[in-house]
This record gives sequence, structure tokens and C-alpha cells, in this order.
Amino acid sequence: MIFKKTYLKFLAVILLVMTACSSSDNTEVGNWTDGNEFSGIARTGAVSFIIGDIAYIGTGVEKNDYLNDFWSYDNTNNTWKEVTPFPGQARSNAVAFAVDGKGYVGTGINLDNISGERRLKDFYVFDPEASEGGTWTRVADFPTARYSAIAFAVAGAGYVGTGDSDQNEQKDFHKYDVASDSWEIVNGFEGSKRLGAMTFVLDDKAYVLGGNKNNLLQNDVHSFDGTTWATLNDLDSDYDSDDVIRYNGTAFTLNGKAYVTLGTKTSTWGYTPSTDSWNEERMFEGSSREQANSFSFSNKAFILLGNSGTYHFDDMWEYKPEENYDDKN
Repeated sequence: MIFKKTYLKFLAVILLVMTACSSSDNTEVGNWTDGNEFSGIARTGAVSFIIGDIAYIGTGVEKNDYLNDFWSYDNTNNTWKEVTPFPGQARSNAVAFAVDGKGYVGTGINLDNISGERRLKDFYVFDPEASEGGTWTRVADFPTARYSAIAFAVAGAGYVGTGDSDQNEQKDFHKYDVASDSWEIVNGFEGSKRLGAMTFVLDDKAYVLGGNKNNLLQNDVHSFDGTTWATLNDLDSDYDSDDVIRYNGTAFTLNGKAYVTLGTKTSTWGYTPSTDSWNEERMFEGSSREQANSFSFSNKAFILLGNSGTYHFDDMWEYKPEENYDDKN
């Protein structure tokens, strides 16, 4: 009788463990699903910005062809539409931000421009309401020509910094004042020079992280509220592995949290600003790539385009951080 009871208890424990494992396997959260693929040419090094419930994306390079076409993605209708082309020289690795319902695009590089400046500093503003397809107008040039910089908008102004200028990595940041159509230097960034960094904005505070300096990955993270810079925990401060550190990746926000993925690493990491901490998320389920684009709305976040070696992508993926993982989609 004692043996029988012990045996039954043992079976009960085994069943409990099996159930727990099965339950854990079925409740793993974070899921990537196919989105409505980009309607334009596959490319890498494009720029994107959000105005309302519409994302705009354009420029970039496809193999050896530099591009200046621009497209809009309507989040409500899940549709793509071509808009007025970018009027400047075709380019890749430019920057973009949006302020007061208008998008700003500038800097970048065109390696085919043999007779002129390959690194670019011209800037343009896009007004989606000015005409059918939107209207572009040239504004003040950025102070120095560069590519692989980053840009963001906080406190009603646009900011551009880091990148490569004259074959030298940079760490400076400049503020664009819409009212005066002028740029001014912004001091206080404590990080090193870098290119291919990442940025995102949460609660009107911008974050700058990652990148490459002298072929070394940078692990520092900084925030900026339009007045003050702050240095936060390093990307790898809580982990033995450097799997979170990267450059040429992409970052986006959703439901009060930020996410970093792709680039020179394939993992995805989530950032919680209240605790200044990172946690590993569901790995991107599409093909690994660099220089992808991302944009997010109040209820959705997407990653698209990019390159893997000489291959360029036109697919789009939606990340659902609270949805159960499903390897069938």
C-alpha cells in the first residue's frame, strides 16, 4: 500500500511538471507576424517619419541605385500609396523627423556622385496637406554634410547628431528651430563619437544608444528631454553577454516601452524607462538584416526593408509583444 501511494504521488508530480512545461511552451509571449509588404522597390538605408496615423518612408539604395521616391502607409486602412518624390539628390543613410504635422528629411550619402559632394547636408520639409501627394520645400542646410547620423524630435524641435562627416565619426548634436529655419549646436551629450546609432522617443524624451566607433560597438545609453542630457545604464549592464549591443539596428516604441532589434545582432530587447532596465524579447522572425526601418503607432509597431549583404528586402513585419508566440505565422 505504501509503495502504491508513493507511486501515485510520483505520477502526480510527473504529470504536474509535464503540464507546467506544456503550459509554459504555449504561453511564451511575443510574436512577429507578416505585414502588408512595402509597395515600392526593395531597399536599405531609407528614412521614415510619422504624421498622425500615417507613416512616410522613402529614399535609400537598391543595389547600386540611389532612390528618391516616397511612400505613405495608412495604418487605419493597411494600404500603401506613392506620394510626391523627395526633391533632393537621391541618397541613402539620411535622417528624418516630424514636427507640427510636417516631416523633415536631410543629410545622407550618394556614392555615385563622382563630380560633387558624396556626403550631403541639404534639408527639406514635407507638408502632406499642401497638395495632393504632399509638397516638399527646401529649408536651411544642416551645418555639416554627413551620413549614418540619427534624428529625433522632442519639445517641438528636431535634433540631428552623430554620424560620419568627412570620413570622421561625430558626436555633435544640432537643434532645428522651425520658426527661424535655423540650426544651433546643442551641448551636453556625454557619449563618444559614433555612426549607425539608434534612437527612440518615449514620453517626449529622446534616447540615444549603440553605434560603432572605430569599428568598436558602443554600449552606452543617453537620454535628452530638450534641455538636459542624462547618462543611463549601459546596454549590457545587467547581462554577461553583449548580445544586446549593436549598430545599424532599429528601435521603436509601443505601449510605454521601447524595443531594439536587428543590425549586427539578431536578438530583440525591450527597455522599461521607469526601471532603466532591459529584458530579452522574442527574436525577430524574418531574415536578419541591417539598416531596416521601423515605425509605430498607438496600437501597432512595424519593421521593414533593410539589407543582408547585397540582398535588399521589401517585406514588413508587425511585432506584438503581448501576443502568444505562434511559429505558424
